[in-house]
Order: sequence, then C-alpha cells, then structure tokens
Amino acid sequence: MGCLLPSLLAFLSIIASGWADGMVMPATAVPVEVRIPDQRALIHFSNGVERLVIETRFTGAGTNFAWVVPLPSPPVIEEATTGLFPTLQCIFQPRVRHEVPRYFQLFLGILFIGYLVRFVRPGPPIRMLDLLACVTVAVGLTAFSPAPIRFIGGIAIFLGLLYTVECVRLRSPAKLIFYLAILLLVVLLAAMLMPAVSGARVSSSSTPVVSILDRKIVGVFDTTTISSRDPVALQAWLKANGYAAPASRNEAIASYVKDGWVFVAAKVRRDDPALQTATPHPLSFTFKTGKAVYPMRLTGIDNGPVQIDLYVFGPDRAKAPHFTVERCADPVYPKLPLHHGIDSMSYRDFVPKPESLQIVHPLLRKWVDGAAVGTKLTASLSPGDMLDDIWFSWTPFSETGTSRFSHEGGWVYALNWGMGVIVACLLAAFFIGPGRGNGAMLKSVGLATGFGIILTLAVYLLLPKAEVRIVRTSRPFSDDFYSLRKAHDIASEHTNLMEARAYLVCDMADNYLCGGLVREDDSPGNYQLHQGSNRVECVIYDASGAPSSE
Repeated sequence: MGCLLPSLLAFLSIIASGWADGMVMPATAVPVEVRIPDQRALIHFSNGVERLVIETRFTGAGTNFAWVVPLPSPPVIEEATTGLFPTLQCIFQPRVRHEVPRYFQLFLGILFIGYLVRFVRPGPPIRMLDLLACVTVAVGLTAFSPAPIRFIGGIAIFLGLLYTVECVRLRSPAKLIFYLAILLLVVLLAAMLMPAVSGARVSSSSTPVVSILDRKIVGVFDTTTISSRDPVALQAWLKANGYAAPASRNEAIASYVKDGWVFVAAKVRRDDPALQTATPHPLSFTFKTGKAVYPMRLTGIDNGPVQIDLYVFGPDRAKAPHFTVERCADPVYPKLPLHHGIDSMSYRDFVPKPESLQIVHPLLRKWVDGAAVGTKLTASLSPGDMLDDIWFSWTPFSETGTSRFSHEGGWVYALNWGMGVIVACLLAAFFIGPGRGNGAMLKSVGLATGFGIILTLAVYLLLPKAEVRIVRTSRPFSDDFYSLRKAHDIASEHTNLMEARAYLVCDMADNYLCGGLVREDDSPGNYQLHQGSNRVECVIYDASGAPSSE
C-alpha cells in the first residue's frame, strides 16, 4: 500500500479543515442595508372599523409640505411614533438563508461509490482516481455529522475503502466479502448521518360648499378634515389653503366626492430647507368602513412607479390586487413587560428573531392587540395600477415566510440541485448505459456535466438574494448592547434631558436590526430618553421592539 501514506496525509488536511469549520459559532446573516419603500402603511381591521397608519416620504427642496388623504368616513387622527414602521419591518423580515446544507458533497460521495462498485476490478494497481474516490466518499458521507464524528468517521471510511480497493486490484478474492461489508457499512453510515430534510417552512354635507369637520394639531402636522358635495368647491378650498390641486387630479377628487368620501388635509413643516428627502412621524386614521381599504386614486396621478409595503392585521390572511404576500403568520402576544430594567437584558435579546411574529412594541401592541393574523403585502405599482383604491379581502390562513439567500448560500443551494442531476445521470450511465471506457461513456459524462452546470447557474440566478453581512460571533450584537448600556448609564448620570442628549450624539455602534447607528428612537436596537423627576430615564428596545422598564 505504497500510496496509503501520502493519501492519508492529504485526506487528514481536508478533514481537519472541515473539523475546524464545525467548531465556529453558526453564522448569522444580517442585511447590509435596510430597504425603505416609498410608502408604508399599517392596517388593522376589526368589526367594521379600520385603523390606517401611513408613513410617507416627502421629496424635494423646501420646508412646507402638504398632504391630502381621502377616507370613506370622518376619522380620529392620532400621532404615531417614528419607531413603529422600523419595528414592523424588523419583525416581518424574511429569513436570510446562509447556512445551507451541502447536499452536493453527499451526492459526490454517492457518485464515487458508484464508481468504485462499477470500475474497481482485479488488474492494475491502485489508480489516482481510486484515491480521489475514497477521499470524496469519506468527506461526502460525513458532511452532516458533528465535528468529532466527521473527523474520526471520515478517516475510518477512507482507510477502509482504500484498503479494500487495493485488495480488489491485487486479485485477493478472499477480501471480496470484506469489500462488500465495507460498502454496506458506508451505506448504513450515510443513512444514519443524513439529516432529515426539514420542510420549508409573508359623511358629506348637504350644501355645495366645503364643510370643515375637524381641525387639530397632531405632532408636526396641522390637519383639517373636510367634506363637500361639489368637487370644484373642494378643489378651490385646497388651492386657497396652500394645497397643490393640479387639474390632473380633478377626476379623482370628483370620484371621491361622488362616493361620499371625506378628505384629511395635512401640512407638515420641515426644518432644513436643503434636505431633499424627509420622513416625518406617521399619522394614524381610525374610521368606519364596511371593507378594509388603502386609498390610492390620488397617489397614482403625476407619479411614476411607487414601492409600497402594507402590514395588515385582521381576522384572516389578507389579499389585495397587484400585491404579493411576503409573509403571513400568527402574531404572538406575550405577557408584558418582558424586561424588568436594563439588568434583565443581554446581547441575546438583540439577535434577530424572524421566526416569531412577536407583538411587544408598546404602540403596535396597543393598536393591533388580539388580531388573529398578520400579513405583509408588497408591490411596485405603476400609475395604471393605482387607478382604483386597494380593497382587501380575506382568505383562509396559511403561513407564509419568504426566504432570501446570501450569495454563498445561494451557490450551495444551486450546487445541490446541479450535482444531484449530474450524479443521477452518471450513475445511470455507469450501470445501465454503454460499456465503460468507450466514447459513448465519455459523451454521457460530458452531457450530464454540462446539463448540471447549466442547471446550477439557472437556479442561482433565479433565487431571491440579498446583500448580507455575515456575523460569526456575538460581538456585533454585544457591541450594540454595550452602546445601549452606555446610553443608559450616561442618561442616569444627568438630571437634564438636553445635557444627556448632548453626550449621546456620537460614539454609538452599528444597529444591525434597523440600520445606521444606534440612535434615539423607539425601534429595535435603539433607545429613548425621558425626563424623570430627579434624573433622565433611558428605555432601550430589543430585537422585537420590547422596551426595558425603568
């Protein structure tokens, strides 16, 4: 067995590297950047009452911005916090698949088992291809086992196969029974170590003049609820009060007036005239309606494509024209509070938990508490898609959770498919195809390999992928938690809120949950400051938006 020693050394290096990989902490893939759509809305519908919370981004230079929202009936208007939608985005985020099982290694092992059975015969001494086959079978059949078993079992399989191959090549018939026993052992070991493939588990007035139904200040917005039976008079009122009312919107406004809808006209003031894009706090509208709706007829006018995310809570799975379900799940409403002060929290509370739709953010819990199903709908709508409002229907609940792949995970997933096809075709060529060693056999190998490569590339290109940052240790989440503890400690040392904020404007870690740096906001991985009686209080929010108590 002159080839045994160098082969063993090569195999040990391969297995050792695999063993080392198995000892590191499982990787966590987090998005490189958070995608913010043009519009985001929270919709809660129950017993003929809808709560519609809208966040809109204003684009363009200047400070004064106007906003007109048509609604089926007069609403109650409330201020929403800026952390509401980052929290929704965080808890509804799809699972990022990075650690994909490497089935292609097992497939290669099975292929070379077929090679050994089909082509190892008495005759010439052991070949290099025999050595490659022994190494590949050993690595492939131990790919899913824990590190110690992978190392020890891989060496045992390799040595047994190599010894058996040499016995057969050197015409030792007495070793044939041993050869068959080793093959049987390999198959049984593969069956034991092969993991189970888990299932994959998104009122109008009676006169033609404009009636002012309500006027109030809501956060940074000055809101006025109006109605009219005359679209011309309504357009004139909007124009006279500083709301853009181009002629292109006449038809849409007239259709809303005809349907008896009311309009909420809101003005927001932005402090920095040079800022090109701003996202003020969302507004909440609660109103009566026979069917849940998201108004769109005004949005599509003089606009290009609009990216919209809708978070719908209701009695069942939500459905809407042009929208796809990105996630649908049963919300979980645990007993609150989850955290009793900063000392009850650890960095583990800041690791993303996309597998659970946990409703613990204070405002979100208040507004959707008890809803049976949560659905995230997403769409990129063209102006033609926005000619009518978005009316929702309800379908029987079925859980949906989309996944996105990291680029590495996508390649592994695609290789699993491609290698599976290659192995199936080659095994068929080995045992039921033409004889070995002729041109027809080589042609079969070439065709199978070419088709497998094409399939691998096609699967990879079609997979939904995301740019991710791979976190192999707990340090980034620990850094986030350390920054929050630091903010808490600094705040507790001050009695004045403005002084505490001045100390907390820098030296913050990255927020892996919501993007950017850790900041003052009621969203996952961030904190909020409040003026207490004798000190500044700091509340921090975990990965699901649950606050610490002071």
